[in-house]
Amino acid sequence: MKKYLPLLIISLLLITSCTTTVKSEKTYEQTKNRILSGKLSEVDISEFEDEYKDPVLYCIDSGVIDYYKGNYDTAIKSLDQADKEMESRIAKSKMEGIKTFLTNDLSREYGGEPYEVVFTNIFSALSYMQLGNLDEALVEVKQSDIRLTDFQLNLKESDGALTKTVFAITPDPFKDFKENYEGRPYNQSATADYLSMITYRGLGDEGNAEVDMRRLQEKGIAIDPDDVSVPEGKARVNIISLNGLIGRKEGHEFESAHLFGSLEGYILLVPYKVSWPEMGKGICSVTSARVDVSNGESFSLEMLENLTENARLNLNTSMRRNYLRSWYRGYTKIAALAVTRDAAIKGAQESSNPLMRSGLIIGANAAFWGGVAGVNKVEVADTRMGMYFPDNITFGGITLDPGKYDFTITYRLSNGATFTVPYKGVEVKAGTVNLLTPQCAR
Repeated sequence: MKKYLPLLIISLLLITSCTTTVKSEKTYEQTKNRILSGKLSEVDISEFEDEYKDPVLYCIDSGVIDYYKGNYDTAIKSLDQADKEMESRIAKSKMEGIKTFLTNDLSREYGGEPYEVVFTNIFSALSYMQLGNLDEALVEVKQSDIRLTDFQLNLKESDGALTKTVFAITPDPFKDFKENYEGRPYNQSATADYLSMITYRGLGDEGNAEVDMRRLQEKGIAIDPDDVSVPEGKARVNIISLNGLIGRKEGHEFESAHLFGSLEGYILLVPYKVSWPEMGKGICSVTSARVDVSNGESFSLEMLENLTENARLNLNTSMRRNYLRSWYRGYTKIAALAVTRDAAIKGAQESSNPLMRSGLIIGANAAFWGGVAGVNKVEVADTRMGMYFPDNITFGGITLDPGKYDFTITYRLSNGATFTVPYKGVEVKAGTVNLLTPQCAR
């Protein structure tokens, strides 16, 4: 027995010591409250860098906040670093295959969800557009399309390999838990299509701009023809409003139970936790927005994309994969503990001393149940994410004579209050993209 009980203890340590820390709630709440109260100048993500423990998440959050603050050059640097690291990690995860599923998801390098990859490119594109670099903006928009295509091509293959592995080793994972989640792959973002359209127009490529317009129309989004072809001598102003803050991932759990053990009298029904992330509700109280122009004209902003909702569908699409990973970990870890426990009990039964035999059996079972508790403790959903993307995006546009104008965006909130974002003396030019991206985080 002495040679088995240490093995059980070692197995317990290996199986349960596979978690990592994430950014503190205090950091998020402090930053969120400053953004919601309009105190962007007081937001400094760098003071929390040590809490992130992950360069991808730090660079995403830092880049998005820098964009909100108008620091476009630094936003591009942070977002480019995040994009390259996510691409590397996703490629590495595909190469490692099933090995990456054996530990707690928080111990794996975070490669980002598809919507995060897309909006990292989108915020880079917006930054380039604000700097007047339309060519680089178009590169970023098209990069998001390429990355999404890659996601879709690998989704079926990776899910198939995981399903085959899990079903070969464990009982039916869906015997007690039924898949009932409405899912949808994260198709090309409407925001990316819109940016592509107005960028092509600004570059004089009306043909490709029209292709993007048709893609938007297929999504049910009405587009003004002037967004593809501006009348001669006129200028087009486009507005993309970044509203609220994206919902947060929340951990959801399902308790499964199976028989473990092989010795007569020691086959036990053992419960274990299965967990996965889902997207919570976004933070946004904007119900409508109107744009007033100093020439007396006005127009409303319409919904372009609800990022929180698309992220929810995106996560639900990957829910099966997340569920199977968690199921596989729980089952195989507890099965390993059960095998070691049974070996320890068998060794104990060889003892001629009844008191020692009883004590060793009790110790083996206690270590086993301690291991089960440890497995359940570390099996938590991976709720890591970029925290400060908008909840939704609205858009609108107007055709004007070239010149200087004032714009006032008035947001009406769900509590009846209003919030305004003014732009004074905006120089509107023909033959280029005149883009305003107001933010209403409320």
